[in-house]
Amino acid sequence: MSATVQARSSIEHPEAVFFGPRPGYGRELWAVLSIATVAAVMLTWWQVGADARILLAGVGLIAAAGAAMLPRGARLPAPWAWGAATTAALLVLFTTIWDPAHGQVESYAPWYARGATVVCAAVILRRRAGAGWTGALVGYSGALVVDILSGEPFEQWVDLVVRQAAALIAIQVFAVLLVRGQEAIAALRDEERARLTAIRLRETVVRQRHVETERIRNLVTSTLQRIAVGDTSPELRREALLLEGELRDALRGRRLAAGSVPSAARAARARGVDVVLLDDLGDPGEGSMPEAVPAAALDWVASRLSAAAPPRATLRLAVGADGRPAISFYAENSDDPPEFLALDPAEPPPRIRPEGRGRAVSPSSGRADR
Repeated sequence: MSATVQARSSIEHPEAVFFGPRPGYGRELWAVLSIATVAAVMLTWWQVGADARILLAGVGLIAAAGAAMLPRGARLPAPWAWGAATTAALLVLFTTIWDPAHGQVESYAPWYARGATVVCAAVILRRRAGAGWTGALVGYSGALVVDILSGEPFEQWVDLVVRQAAALIAIQVFAVLLVRGQEAIAALRDEERARLTAIRLRETVVRQRHVETERIRNLVTSTLQRIAVGDTSPELRREALLLEGELRDALRGRRLAAGSVPSAARAARARGVDVVLLDDLGDPGEGSMPEAVPAAALDWVASRLSAAAPPRATLRLAVGADGRPAISFYAENSDDPPEFLALDPAEPPPRIRPEGRGRAVSPSSGRADR
C-alpha cells in the first residue's frame, strides 16, 4: 500500500471539520443557526403577521442545516449531502418568488439566501463539493432569473450572489487545504510510527544480544578460570571442546540453541557427534519471521539430536520453498533422506506428531508434507 493510500485512509476521521466541532459533531453550529432562524421567523410574524409560508421557510432552513451538519462521520453521506443542497436551493427559490415581508418591511429573502450559503459551505467542508456547488449554483441562478422575469431591480441580488459565491470559493480553498493538511499529518504520523517501531526493534535486538553476552560470560567463566590457573587435565580439555560447541551454537544457531536443545547437543557431542546448528533466518523480529522457535519444534530438534550417531548431525533453520520457516535435519551416518519441520510464523504450533523420515512435518496441521 502506498503512502498516499495510507494517508487517505488515515483521514477518514480527521481532527476537525469546522472551527470547533469535531467531524459529525456539528450540533453546536446547527443549534446557533436554528436559534437565529427561529428568531427571524418570530420577527417576521411580528412584523407581517402569522403565515404558514414563513414557518415553512424556517423549517426548511433548519432541516437543510441539520442534514448537512448532524450526520456522523468525516465525509457526509451522499443522500444527506444532496438532500441538504437541494433543500437549500429550493429554499432560495421559494423565498425569492415569495418574499415573507410582502414588501411591507425590509426583505427577509437575503437572510434565507445567506442561510443556504452556510448549508452549502458545510456540505463542501464535509467533502461533498459537487452537491454543495450544485445547490448553490441552482439556487442563486434561479433567484437571479426570477428577479429578471419579475422586472424588479436585481442589483441587490447580484451583489448578494457575488458575495456568497466569494464566500463559497474561500470555503472550497480552505476545504482543499484542510484535506491536504490532514493527509500530511497522517503521513507524518505513519512515518513516526514506523520510526518508533524500528527503534523498538533495535532495542529488542540489543537487549537480546546483552542477554546472550551475559549467558556466554556465565558459561565460559569457570572454564577460563581453570585454564588461567594452569589446569591442563584431559577432563578440562574435553570440557573446553564441549564448551566451544555450545559457543558456536549460541553464535550460529541462536533460535535453535534454546529449550532442551543445548543439553541434547552437549550429550550428542559427548558421544562423539559433531553437532552443527545453523540459524539462517536473520535478526529476530525481521519481517514476518518469528523471534523464537516454538517449544514443540525445539523438542523435535532435541529428539533428533538424542538419536544422532557419529560422525555429524546438522540442523538448519531457514526459509523453506513455500516461504515459511523450516528446520532441516541431516545425519551423515544414515542412508535416510533429510527431515524437514515446517513452522507457521502466524500460529503457535500444537503438539508435533513424529513422522517418518524424508517428509516435511507441519506442526500447524500435524501432517507430513510429501
